[in-house]
Amino acid sequence: MLEGSKSFSKDFMKKYGVKTADYEVFYDYEEAKSYLENCKYPRVIKADGLAAGKGVVICENKNQAIETLDLFMIEDVFNGAGKKIVVEEFLQGVEASILSVTDGKVILPFLSAKDHKQIFDGNKGKNTGGMGVVSPNKYVTEEVLAGFYENILEKTLIGIREEGFDFKGVIFFGIMVTEEGAKLLEYNVRMGDPETQSVLSLMESDLVDIILNALDEKLNETTIKWNEGYCVNVVLSSKGYPEAYEKGYEISIDESLKGEFFIAGAKKEGDTLVTSGGRVLSVVGKGKTLEEAKENAYKNIEKVNFEGMYFRKDIGTAK
Repeated sequence: MLEGSKSFSKDFMKKYGVKTADYEVFYDYEEAKSYLENCKYPRVIKADGLAAGKGVVICENKNQAIETLDLFMIEDVFNGAGKKIVVEEFLQGVEASILSVTDGKVILPFLSAKDHKQIFDGNKGKNTGGMGVVSPNKYVTEEVLAGFYENILEKTLIGIREEGFDFKGVIFFGIMVTEEGAKLLEYNVRMGDPETQSVLSLMESDLVDIILNALDEKLNETTIKWNEGYCVNVVLSSKGYPEAYEKGYEISIDESLKGEFFIAGAKKEGDTLVTSGGRVLSVVGKGKTLEEAKENAYKNIEKVNFEGMYFRKDIGTAK
């Protein structure tokens, strides 16, 4: 439920003092509409249930908020996931992601990452499942991390224990780095896409060993080794995504790219790899500096081709 219900997770955060945005929960359309007609903007509206990463809308004004409310609660575009909504205070800052694993007694964090959700360069356009990632996130400083540990990670662990959750696995923390430090946006209980591709590309330790230690409740004995430098991961999508797009185009990948790409929305038809989804694959580049990692990622993209291939050109430089 930490991921499956936004209202449950927000109530959990509030109960255990996890630093997060102020919020209200609405089951009733008229009550939600009345609130949105009188609140200050911007506001963030979230579908309570799972909505394939598209159930969050930043509303700049009342008209946009009412339109979003209608889509979620009246038109039911998320098949019931938006029948209950969470309306949040808008947090100003830079988003960051921190993957972690837990054995129920310890939460062991991975490197930070910076996802780029919007479809166009300059962080413009509609939200997607993610168009690219940089790891580590330069905005997650030692000071920010210290606040994250104290105000988010440790209090989450206390909550897991107090609630009696029998949980071993992944906790993905989506945070906002604000002037007041890190604040939690959401939990996921799975590895994020495309964050995982960047983070694990820098992991020197064996992920399987970490998972086995989590299952055996030995994370307190576990240290993760990381390669120095940066990783930039760029998503290659079908033309038209995140709206309507065509499928079935042949994908060409140069053999020299081995180990530097991750297939997503693609499938085999005979011996041919063809597009079958919006986000088709992602390509990574590593380097000692962020600039070098970005340069290597975009050089690797030149080794991939399919009809209608689209990607952002500012991953690694966009805020």
